[in-house]
Amino acid sequence: MANYAGTIVAHALAESRENHTPSIKLQIQVHTDLDSRKPVDALYYADLWLTDKAVDKTMATLRALGYNEDTLEPLNDSNRMIMRGFPVEIKTRPEEYNGKVYDKVEYVNAPGSFASRGVSSCDDATARRIASRYDVILRNSPKGVATAPQAPRPVRSTGPAQVPPPQASDYLEPAGPDDGLPW
Repeated sequence: MANYAGTIVAHALAESRENHTPSIKLQIQVHTDLDSRKPVDALYYADLWLTDKAVDKTMATLRALGYNEDTLEPLNDSNRMIMRGFPVEIKTRPEEYNGKVYDKVEYVNAPGSFASRGVSSCDDATARRIASRYDVILRNSPKGVATAPQAPRPVRSTGPAQVPPPQASDYLEPAGPDDGLPW
């Protein structure tokens, strides 16, 4: 998988040849590989599907990209190209077609979106369920700056005398000034 930044250079309303599934086709000029931060010059094509299952996500994607019209018709106007120049980020994945492997656009996102960085949030109902389960633990945790438990330090040999590594019990209580630890 790869993540790229680019801009929309063309768009149209379309239907698939076999099933006549409606979609919004996007042609995207990619200019940056977001993983390596290196320049790229490539052209990708993406479908934002308008099926019953995908339509809500497609409309949310359009709005996130900055599409403010109340109808899809302007997307099919080749003279206006209303979304030309809109910045996007895409996530691609390899897909085999007729014996060859191609990069297929899996997601089209607004610039800076979490999805293109491999982080995505859940829906509101799931977020409420997770929060209700773990909020009590958070409320019972002391506030303020706390340090996470640290792994034991490795023993370094500095000559004939070696200090044994600390035991797990050494980490149960904060170290005091006279704890006898060498560090």
